[in-house]
Amino acid sequence: MALTRTEPAPPPPPAAHPMVAVAAPGTDLHQSVRDLAHQGTKCLAVFLPHIIRPLAATDDVPPGHFTHTVVHASMRRTLTALRAHHVGAVLAGSAQGIDLADQLAQQLRVPGNAPLTSALRRDRAAQADALTLAGLAAPLHLRTKRLSSAVRWARFLNLPAYVVAPADSSVAGPARTCHTHAQIGLAWGALRRAAHRQSGDHHLVIQEAVPGPYYLLHTVSHAGRHTVGEIWCETRTPGGPADRADRVPGNGVLARALTLYLTRALDALGITEGTFRSRIAYPPDRGPVLLATRLDAATGLRAATHLPGGAPRREPSLPMTRVSLIAPHEGTVAPQLLRAVTSLPTVARIEGDGLYGGAPVARTVSRLTCPGTLVLTGGRRAIEADYRAIRSLEAQGLFAGVGR
Repeated sequence: MALTRTEPAPPPPPAAHPMVAVAAPGTDLHQSVRDLAHQGTKCLAVFLPHIIRPLAATDDVPPGHFTHTVVHASMRRTLTALRAHHVGAVLAGSAQGIDLADQLAQQLRVPGNAPLTSALRRDRAAQADALTLAGLAAPLHLRTKRLSSAVRWARFLNLPAYVVAPADSSVAGPARTCHTHAQIGLAWGALRRAAHRQSGDHHLVIQEAVPGPYYLLHTVSHAGRHTVGEIWCETRTPGGPADRADRVPGNGVLARALTLYLTRALDALGITEGTFRSRIAYPPDRGPVLLATRLDAATGLRAATHLPGGAPRREPSLPMTRVSLIAPHEGTVAPQLLRAVTSLPTVARIEGDGLYGGAPVARTVSRLTCPGTLVLTGGRRAIEADYRAIRSLEAQGLFAGVGR
C-alpha cells in the first residue's frame, strides 16, 4: 500500500495593498487613515506602552481608522504581529515614534532611516551638533537640565536674545524667545514641566536667537533624495504669535539657496526617507541657518501611500499668503464679523475646525492657541488689502471678549 504524503498548507498570499504600520500615531492622522481605507490600504497602529491612547485599549476599532492595533511590549512580539499582518511599510506617526519606526523598518527590511541616527530627527541639540560636524551653519546652543547652567551660558555669551525650547521635538510646548535672564528662568520652569510630562525627558535647549527672516520648508525624502515642495516666509508679531506666511516662488535665487543648504542639512541628519518641516533663519550677513527639523507625520502617511496632498505641491500661478488669526483675549467668534472675513475676495479656504460663529477661543499666545488660518490667493495688492481688512475686523471685535 502506497503511503501518501501530506504537504503543508502554503502561506496565505500577501495582500494586494500591503498594510502600513504607524508607530505612536498622533491624533492628526485620523483623516489620512480614513482616506487610506477608502483607497484600499489598511493601517496598523503600534502604540508605545507609556502613551497608549483609548483606541489601543479597546477591540471596538472605529470604521475608517486603524484596522488593527499592537501595544509595543517587546521587539520580538511586535515584529511577529507585523509580519502576521503582512506589513509592507513602517512610518512614524509622531516624533515619539521615530525611534521605534526606524528599528521596525530595519528589522522588516522595508525603506526607513538608520536607527543609529534616530536622535537627529527629534533632538534639537543633536541636530545642531550634526550640522556643525558637517561644516554647515548651526545656532550656538546648550542642552541641559539645569537652569543655573543655562543662565551661566547666557551670561558668558552675552547675546541680545536667546531661544528656550524642549530638546525633544515631540513636546508640544512652543519655543520661547528671551531677552533677559529673568525671562529665561520663567520660560525654563514651564517648558521643563511640559517636556517631562510629555516625553519623560527633563532636558531643554537654550540657543542663540538667530535673526531672520525665517522660512519654513516642506520636504519629501525617498531613497536619500530630497524634494523641496513648499517654501514659506514667516512673519511673527512682536509678542511672538505667528502673523502671516507668504509663499516663496520656487524658481528664484532665494529658493535655490535655501534648497541647496537644506538638502545638505538633511543628509547631515541622516534622513533618507520621510516628510519633514524645517525652519531656517536667513540673516543677510550670515547665510541660511537651520533652527530645527520636525517630522510631518500626516503628510508622510499620504506621500508613502500616494494619496493626494502627500507629494510636493506644484507652484501656484498666483501669490499665496496664510494669515494666522490672533485673538487678543479669551472670547467667542462673532458670527457677523466672521462672515465679513470669509467673504473677502482673496480668501480661498479656512484651516482649523474650531472657526465658526459662537466658537470659544483662547487668547492667542502660540500656534496651539491660534483660532484658525486663512489662506489668501490672488494678486499681491489684493492680498495686502485683505490682510489689512482681517486685522481691522479683529480689532473691531471678531473675537467678542469675555476676558477684556
